Amino acid sequence: MNIQRNIRKVAVLVVILFILAGALSPACTPTASPAKTEVMIFAAMSLKQPLSQAAPLFEAENPEAVLKFNFSGSGTLAEQIAYGAAADVFASAGMKEMDTLAEKGLIDKDTRRVFAANSLVLIAPLDHSEALHGFSDLVLPQVRRIAVCDSKLTPAGLYANEAFKYYGIGDNISGKLIPSAQVAQVCDYTVRGEVDAGVVYLTDYLARKSELALIEQAPAAAHSKIEYPAAVMNNSVNKGYANRFISFLCSEKCGKILSDYGFKTVTAGN
Repeated sequence: MNIQRNIRKVAVLVVILFILAGALSPACTPTASPAKTEVMIFAAMSLKQPLSQAAPLFEAENPEAVLKFNFSGSGTLAEQIAYGAAADVFASAGMKEMDTLAEKGLIDKDTRRVFAANSLVLIAPLDHSEALHGFSDLVLPQVRRIAVCDSKLTPAGLYANEAFKYYGIGDNISGKLIPSAQVAQVCDYTVRGEVDAGVVYLTDYLARKSELALIEQAPAAAHSKIEYPAAVMNNSVNKGYANRFISFLCSEKCGKILSDYGFKTVTAGN
C-alpha cells in the first residue's frame, strides 16, 4: 500500500512539474529580436569614407533599419541599376548618371536632392618633377604618364577631360592618359609612382594627403559643377527609410561629417 501511495505521489508531482514547466517556459524563453529592414544604398566611391562613418548615426535614429552599401563608380552603379539591381537609394558623384536613370523612369524625381559638392585637383607623387606646377605643365616631356578616371565609368573622368579642354591641352596629352575604373585607383597609381600625375577629387587627395603632392586645384570654370545628387528608386521596397536617408544626407549631422572630409555641403550654404 505504501508503495502504491508513493507511486501516486510521484505521478502527481511529475504532472505538476510539467504544468509548471509549460506555464513558465514562455516567460523564460528569450524573445527573438525582430528582423531589421535592410536599406540598400548605391553610392559613389568618393563617398565611402564619410557615409561609412555617418551610417551608425542614421541607424541610431532608425533602430529598426540597417544600411547596406554598394560603393563603386557612379557610371558603373547607374548601369547596374538600369539592368535591374535592387537599390533603394542612388547617390551619384555627377548629374549625368542620375539624369540617365531619370530618363529611364527609374528614380522618384520628387525625392531628388543635391546634398554635396566637390572640387577637381591635380596630384603627383611626393618626389614629383620640379617642373610640374599646374595642369598646363602636363604637356611637358617630363610628364609621361597621367592617371585619370574612365569617363564612361565615373564622372571624375568627364570633369578631367573638361579641365584638359579648358587649359587647351587635351589633344597634346591624350597619348599620356592612363584610364582607371575609380578615383581611388588613380590615387594608388600616383602614390606608388607608377604615373607622373593624376587627376582626382579634392576629397580623395585630402584622404591621402600625407602620401601625395597637391599641384593645383582647377578653378570652378574649368569643368561642370561637381555636384552629388541622391534619389529614391521607383522600385524601392523600403521607400519610407529611403526617404529618411535622403533627408539624413541633407541634415546638419551628416553635413558635418561630409565637411570634415572636404565636401561642400548644402547645410553649409555652399
